[in-house]
Amino acid sequence: RQMCIRDSPCAPAAGAGRGAESHRGSGRLCQPAGHHPRRPFHHQRKGKGLPDLRQRRGGYFHHRSGQGDPDWGSWWGIRTPLEKRIGLLLFEDCTNVSICGVSFLYSEFWTLHLSRCENVEIDHVKIRNNYHRLNTDGIDPNSCKNVIISNCHIVAGDDCIVAKTTDEKPTENMTVCNCILETPNTAIKIGTESRGDFRDLHFDNCVIAGSAVGIGIFAKDGGVVERVTFSNISVRNRGLEEVKPVLPLFIDIEKRDPDSRVSKVRDISFQNIQVESEMGALFQGLPYQKLENISLSHITFRVPADRSFAGRKKAVTGRRTLLGQQDTVYIQKPAYLSFAHIDGLHLDDITVVLEREGEAPKAGFCSVSYTHLTLPTTASDVYKRQDEDRDENCLPS
Repeated sequence: RQMCIRDSPCAPAAGAGRGAESHRGSGRLCQPAGHHPRRPFHHQRKGKGLPDLRQRRGGYFHHRSGQGDPDWGSWWGIRTPLEKRIGLLLFEDCTNVSICGVSFLYSEFWTLHLSRCENVEIDHVKIRNNYHRLNTDGIDPNSCKNVIISNCHIVAGDDCIVAKTTDEKPTENMTVCNCILETPNTAIKIGTESRGDFRDLHFDNCVIAGSAVGIGIFAKDGGVVERVTFSNISVRNRGLEEVKPVLPLFIDIEKRDPDSRVSKVRDISFQNIQVESEMGALFQGLPYQKLENISLSHITFRVPADRSFAGRKKAVTGRRTLLGQQDTVYIQKPAYLSFAHIDGLHLDDITVVLEREGEAPKAGFCSVSYTHLTLPTTASDVYKRQDEDRDENCLPS
C-alpha cells in the first residue's frame, strides 16, 4: 500500500471527502495545493507492510481558526490546563515519508510527530506556531530510523526539533542541517522521553535564536545516548533570564521516577559552536553514572553582560516524581562552562569573551569530579582547590 499527500490533483473517487480525493484500491490520498484548515491528519499502518507517505510542495496546513492560538504555559503565567491540544500531523509505523516545501501554522500540540517511522525526509518545511504556547513542538522524530531534516525554519512555543523514544525502539541514523530555530524552550533536544536508545544523531549548520536551552540532552528513562555530534551551530539565548532557566548547552542525567533505569550518555562532540549568552553551560552526569567521552573544540562563548548565578536552577522539562536531582549544586558554580561527573573530558580551543565584566568575574570553566581531562598544551594556568570533598579545577577566562 502507498499513501501520498501532495499538491497535484488526482482523479476523484466515489465518496471522496471534501478537499481531498482518495483511491481505495491504491490507498492513496491526494491533497490539492493551497491552504488547508483542517483537523489533524493521522495515518497509521494497517495490515502488512509499511506504506509510503509524501507531502509535496505548495501546501499549507493550519488549525481551523487560522488565527493562531492563545498563550498558554506556567512560564507565561497561565497555568489552567487546556481542554484539548491538537497537533497537525501524526505518522505511525510508516516508511519512505517525504514532506517537502510545506508550511504548518498554529498547531496546538506537536506539529509534526513521526512515531516508529523509517526513511524520513523533511525538507524546506516552515512551521509557525505561537511562541508563547507550551507543547507546540516543531518536529518530533520518536523511535525513528534514517531521518533527514534539512532547510527548515521553525518558530515554536516549545522544542523545535526533538528526538524521543517513548518506547524501547531506538531513534537512530538522523541528520539535521541548515535549519533556523526559534523557541523560548529547547531548540535542539534529545529526550526527555528516553526509554530507548539514541545513536548516530548529527546536527550541523544551524542557527538558534531566542531559546532558553540552545542544545539539550535530557536523559531520564534508561536509554543510551551515544555517537552524537553538534557542529557549526550558532546559539543566541538572551531575553528569557527573568522567566526561566537559560543554558546555551546542557547535558543532564537524572531519573524520572525512583524505579526508573539510569541512562548513559557517551561519545558526544561539540565542534565549531558560537554562543552568545549571559548564562553558563552545564554538562553533568551522576556520581554513579558519569558522562563518558565528552568533547568540545573550537567553541566561542561571548558574554554581553555579567549576571549573578545565585539562585540559578537547571532546566527541568518533562514529568518527574523524583525531585532535587542536582538541580542547583553545579549550575550555580561561577563559570561559563561547568562539568560534573565525567569520565573523559576533552577541551580544545575554548574562548570566553567578556564584553562587560561584572562585580563577580567568573572562570572560563569549572570541572568537578572528573577523570581523564584533556586540555590543549597552551592551557597551563589551571588552579586546583578542594570543594566539598571533590576535586575542582577552574580555568580563568
